[in-house]
Amino acid sequence: MHFQGGYRLIDNKKQFVMGINYLPASTGHSIKFYTEPDFTEIEADCKLMASMQFKVVRIGLPYDMVDNNKNENRVITANLEKFISLCDANKLKVIPTFFHLASFQEDPKAARPEWTKADHYYTSDESFMYITKYMEILSKYYASDNRIFAWDVGNEPYWHAGFPAKNSSGVPDRTIMTAYAKKLVSKFHTLGFKQPLTFGADHASIVQEVGADIVGLMDVSDFVSSHFYSKYNYDMFKFEEINSFRDTYFGTYIMKFSQHNDKPLACFEFGNSTMQISEENQAIYQRVLSYSCFVAGANSLLPWAFCDIDPNVRHLYNNYAQQELEFGLLRADKSPKPAAKELQDFINTINAIDLDKYSFAKPEAAIYVEKGYYDRLSINFNIYPNAYMLARAANIPVSFVRHDEDLSRYKLLFIPNGLLTIEEMDRITSFVEQGGTVYMSFNKNIHAMAPGYLQNLFGFKLLDYRRMPNIFEVFLNEENTPENGDNCLVFRGMEPPPSTYTYYKIEPKSAEIIARDRNDQPVISVNTYGKGCAIACMFPVEMVMARTDDAFQNIPAYIFYSAALKYSNIKQEVSADNPFVELGLMKGTGSENLLFLINHEPSPQSLMLIFEQEPKSINDFKTGSVVENNLSLDANEVRILRLMLA
Repeated sequence: MHFQGGYRLIDNKKQFVMGINYLPASTGHSIKFYTEPDFTEIEADCKLMASMQFKVVRIGLPYDMVDNNKNENRVITANLEKFISLCDANKLKVIPTFFHLASFQEDPKAARPEWTKADHYYTSDESFMYITKYMEILSKYYASDNRIFAWDVGNEPYWHAGFPAKNSSGVPDRTIMTAYAKKLVSKFHTLGFKQPLTFGADHASIVQEVGADIVGLMDVSDFVSSHFYSKYNYDMFKFEEINSFRDTYFGTYIMKFSQHNDKPLACFEFGNSTMQISEENQAIYQRVLSYSCFVAGANSLLPWAFCDIDPNVRHLYNNYAQQELEFGLLRADKSPKPAAKELQDFINTINAIDLDKYSFAKPEAAIYVEKGYYDRLSINFNIYPNAYMLARAANIPVSFVRHDEDLSRYKLLFIPNGLLTIEEMDRITSFVEQGGTVYMSFNKNIHAMAPGYLQNLFGFKLLDYRRMPNIFEVFLNEENTPENGDNCLVFRGMEPPPSTYTYYKIEPKSAEIIARDRNDQPVISVNTYGKGCAIACMFPVEMVMARTDDAFQNIPAYIFYSAALKYSNIKQEVSADNPFVELGLMKGTGSENLLFLINHEPSPQSLMLIFEQEPKSINDFKTGSVVENNLSLDANEVRILRLMLA
């Protein structure tokens, strides 16, 4: 598989790949998918998947391919081959996935084999012998088989043994998982597999202490494969309405955070179960997430999952993951849910775009991920998603850049948690000296050295810090107040209350103050340093937003990020006066561009587009009708505009 511009090349043309996760309605995750398959059902499903324009099918592989004597289970391998052949007959490629839990879900309370327990799984020779045998069997049949699209050599590997990899002291240890992943990949290549590989990683690897480092997994992968489910956001932010701003941006954030060193992006699992929300809301979520991920750079999407589980076999899930029963785009009787139509509309729309002609520009801004991200996971898992959403509300395309990556690729860095090492702060200072712009929010912590160490960079003298009042008002200067907007931002309703947060008291030296509190104390400072600019926010705005209900609907704090953009060298070709509408600009090779408008709110939104250079005309991409620059979008609506350049 070859990639260009993030997309897979097929016949030397860029292709967006739409796939699906497949579980037969009659078996679900059960091992019976392999031991007692209903090939009449499977063949009909393959034809239906092909008719829905899916190109790839992702399936889980069970432990039971290897018996207790480490021999091949020929019944399972024979049935796997039958399945792959049926897919091939319908022009479907297959992504086999080391989905080891499949063997245990019929009786989750049953005793696990000793080698599958976490104390042994990731480090012992015995467990690796089983995994090695597992891979050897597959390599014998499929190492060079072009029916295989790619291999997911470890679906959420931190869950393989039921709980995280731990060191000898019983503490989750990310280095164990990284070493295991490297060892697994090395064996994969030694066995002669020719297809690309990845580790499917869900949002737990970013927001929970599961003993995994997302960078460690992606470093050894050929492309990024992320999984996300907004109903399981682990309290990354306060509760919000279904299909509202933070609910629908959650998945895009996880996907972008998972990317490392510009590797191609794929989403191998996402969706919501209709055991938890209505079919109509599932469809809306499918629509918004599909387009948002595409705009953020995804090269393929694989919703979870094809169909619901047949009621006759639901007893298999009595003790495990009952939400899995109704994750399907189709019902168990294979009638389509509204989500299936939304996905078909998305596929038809994306297929109508020539990806060799149009492309998204690489972001010139990035959110900086501190070296100690996992060491302070309990606060970072709140801070970083809200930083991403503040940037997107300000119409700023952003990537994530790690502490050891090349910062010079970017013109603007957002640092939402200033808990940095001396080495990191020196790199940030050098970045600004050489012409970059930095925005940093200060967060009081025993490790918070930035306000003191970087006084020269930010152009102030550090005096003290204080508790935030329960109602914290920030007044922006006229230059940074949005047109027709209020210059006062009121932060209230946080849990825990604001008194548990602090903000810093400073005396400006060379810095300009662009926002103050009610007592005229500086809240945001701007300082020219070297060839660049350093902007400081004296309180942890990202954390405060995370802990406030409906924060984005009530507090336009994205203005802070918009201000940072003004002081950077980034030219914003198009923006909007509505923070809830995501913009995605695909630049064409000729005289036209495409502009995606995605409403992330379950309510109608009006907006005006602001162009650096006014287009000659604006037309609707689907209908061709002329569009006036005074737009209205229905709740969670997506529109695409064709911009004819002057």
